[in-house]
Amino acid sequence: MNRPDAKHQERFNLRGGEVVDVHINPLLARVMRPDQIEGVRFLYNSVTQLRSLMPESAGAILADEMGLGKTLQTIAVVDILLRQCCYFFPKRRSTVEKVLIVCPATLVRNWKLEFKKWLGDECRVLCADENTDIKSVIYGKYEVLVVNYEKVRNHSTLFSSAKFGLLVCDEAHQIKNADSQITQALDSLRIERKILLTGTPIQNNLTEFYTMINFIARGYLGDKAKFRKDFEVPITRGRKPNCPFRHWQMAEERSRLLQKITAPLLLRRTAEAVNRRLPPKHDIVLFCNPSPLQHKIYTALASLELVNFEQLATEPKLTGLERILLLQKLCSAPDLLVDDVHGKGKTGKRIKATIGAACDTVPRVKTRRSQDSGKISALLKLLVGIRRKTDDKVVLVSNFTMTLDIIQEICESMRYPFLRIDGNVKPKTRSGIEHEFNTSASKDCFIMLLSAKAGGQGMNLMGANRLFMLDCDWNPARDHQAMGRIHRTGQKKECFIYRLMLSGTLDEKIFQRQISKMGLSDALMLTQEDSNLAEDFAEEELRDVLRYQNDTPCSTHDILQCPCGGKGILLDDVNRLFQDRTPTEEDEDEQDSLPGFMMASQVTEANINRKVKETRKKLASLFDWTHHNFSKAENAVLTQDEILNYIIERDAQSESTANNGDGDEPFSSSSKPSGAILYVFAKQRRMLYKENLKEDISIEDDDESPKTKALMRKKAEMNDVI
Repeated sequence: MNRPDAKHQERFNLRGGEVVDVHINPLLARVMRPDQIEGVRFLYNSVTQLRSLMPESAGAILADEMGLGKTLQTIAVVDILLRQCCYFFPKRRSTVEKVLIVCPATLVRNWKLEFKKWLGDECRVLCADENTDIKSVIYGKYEVLVVNYEKVRNHSTLFSSAKFGLLVCDEAHQIKNADSQITQALDSLRIERKILLTGTPIQNNLTEFYTMINFIARGYLGDKAKFRKDFEVPITRGRKPNCPFRHWQMAEERSRLLQKITAPLLLRRTAEAVNRRLPPKHDIVLFCNPSPLQHKIYTALASLELVNFEQLATEPKLTGLERILLLQKLCSAPDLLVDDVHGKGKTGKRIKATIGAACDTVPRVKTRRSQDSGKISALLKLLVGIRRKTDDKVVLVSNFTMTLDIIQEICESMRYPFLRIDGNVKPKTRSGIEHEFNTSASKDCFIMLLSAKAGGQGMNLMGANRLFMLDCDWNPARDHQAMGRIHRTGQKKECFIYRLMLSGTLDEKIFQRQISKMGLSDALMLTQEDSNLAEDFAEEELRDVLRYQNDTPCSTHDILQCPCGGKGILLDDVNRLFQDRTPTEEDEDEQDSLPGFMMASQVTEANINRKVKETRKKLASLFDWTHHNFSKAENAVLTQDEILNYIIERDAQSESTANNGDGDEPFSSSSKPSGAILYVFAKQRRMLYKENLKEDISIEDDDESPKTKALMRKKAEMNDVI
């Protein structure tokens, strides 16, 4: 660790202690990667104020992506502070005496297990779960106290009276609202040193980012009004579609400035740049054909948008959200609609008033049949292949517990051993289930059924190397949290992350919106929250979201206008960069002349084409993926996943045997079986892609065109990672 300089000694070494070196515990240092050691050094220097732009700031945010070992790095720092001090005194050999760790209730016991795993019995850790009387233990003999956020909120006065030398907040994106009781309770604690841990440092908006920075370094970004004026307003304005070039340019400048200002307080590394020791990870998006029942219901619901849209636009915003939620549930399984549509409560009546005769298309009882859901039908085929051909274990993640119920019944009927974690499982028992899954053989425990809300944060499920996301969340941060459960430090097997989409439906719209936002996330670690969807959607956007496109195997690929033909060809990055340039001043006049909101009568062909181009530009990152069109057997170009290839080849043989018609007939989802895999997007290993780019791009030094400069910047970024 860094040694204190003269200014630090003048301020903190008033008693004249001997300056000594501080080291990471050898038990930990020998198992830590260089990036983790760098993280420990960053945290230690921050909380001891060996490196800070503000004397009163002794806090830091460790925002590494999921799976990079934030817990281990924190334990190493805690161990240093409890055992060592850069100023030696015979009667005081530690920097702090007690540490308070606050985390979600599901992770309380996990922290104790992690301390036990890395330090054995060297550190006295006390966990206060929901049954613990905090009054009887808070002044007890321990070095680390682990509690959940609700415990601190409910006993804030008691915690503020205790003496802790360090506060650690895990999943710290919960400290996002300055007016929430949790944030205010934590803010009332008299703890100077603070460490915030989160894989998604900004989930909602820049105001919440300001709240987190202000929590660890009060006043560092000025007052909230000035921050909004200087950063939030120009950055948000410059991210809107059709914004003038000057707004886009200002947003880019302010984003870079904000990154530079907050860099001393925030450290973030990506899994892609760090985890070269981990086995490869394959991201695979499966676009599946709806079942006949889903097709029938979706057609009925989507047609209402054209008939009753003007009436819908005048009703409360909840109606728009309600219809979107209905379609989300339908994309998972028709059974999820039964209680909503045929219920006798106020919600059921309101739904019936909105969708009218479409209610008749929804069954009155739950069928529990896998063939009624296209995604579950496709999932079942893949599970059969995995079970037969590998010893891999699987995690199945859904936002809907009813979807998990359907799959649980399938597991029971097929005698697949499984475990389940959802909101009904008590937090104190979840770590035991997690441990059982990770340590058992595939024959004893094949599947983990996981609720995204209950298990999407902090869990380590490295016993599995295949994970299926059965539905999409409007907030990409939540999906990425869940998808980060298996590809983590300690994983030994090649990993496959599958995302199941229902072709031509709301699933694709959510996926497209996620990809657009993740582009912004890469620029500013921002993943926009969609808790107020109705406010985000203009009338034209809502029309598009509710539209059913059953005449194409993949509307996302159609929007991209990708020339690969669905043959799994990765486009050359140079050509793509020329095609999808950033806005220029020449665009400003054209953009300023376009209205921000258009009535239906204004939607001309030119406007539609412009909207398509804008959407395509937002989805540009999908050109880094290979695209495989399996809607026609002759187009089949296999992926890097042997199990998926096995399913595709088997389905292609079945289709060629059954299909005697003209192979040039237009695509129709009704001509395909439920769960047929129509399209696949697969993420290639980026290291290979970068090496190819490094070798293929050559630029003359005297070429100063904007396109050349953009290419040179792109190449430099690639080389930095390589």
